[in-house]
Amino acid sequence: MRGLAIAVLVTGLIACESAQEERSPQAQVSQVIDGNTLEVQRLDRPGAVPETVRMLGIDAPRLEQDPWGPESRRVLGQLLVGQEVRLEFANPPRDRYNRLLAYVWQGDRLINEALVQDGLALVSQQANGSPYEQKLRHAQGEARTLQRGIWNPSQPMRTAPDQFRLNSVP
Repeated sequence: MRGLAIAVLVTGLIACESAQEERSPQAQVSQVIDGNTLEVQRLDRPGAVPETVRMLGIDAPRLEQDPWGPESRRVLGQLLVGQEVRLEFANPPRDRYNRLLAYVWQGDRLINEALVQDGLALVSQQANGSPYEQKLRHAQGEARTLQRGIWNPSQPMRTAPDQFRLNSVP
């Protein structure tokens, strides 16, 4: 009976570990589309079609929002193109455009937070109630206080990305 209990326990642990890997896979960043969207090749699915990842909890300036949209994309590209990252998916894991929704980790560094801290993205409504909401809000407060990136008074971002999108729709 004890052997059966151990076998069940081990099987359960393996199933949990497999489920965790699926929720948090490793990927290699092949390109940066904009300041909060990446294309990745998941390492747990070699040969699969690359997937688009929308970074959770942040909203980067649109590419048309010069200079901050291009700058956010440039910095994210320098950080991640060709690098391995770990994706931590949301629930549900995809948005209406079929993009994966994820927090992006490089080692123990949350890249979503790093972009906000550098003043290259804002905390979005998606962050509300998320496990990283406080980290993201703290990073935004720091960027604002230190006048980094979009918070620089000599070159501020004048329109929030969500409002810019609304104004750009024909």
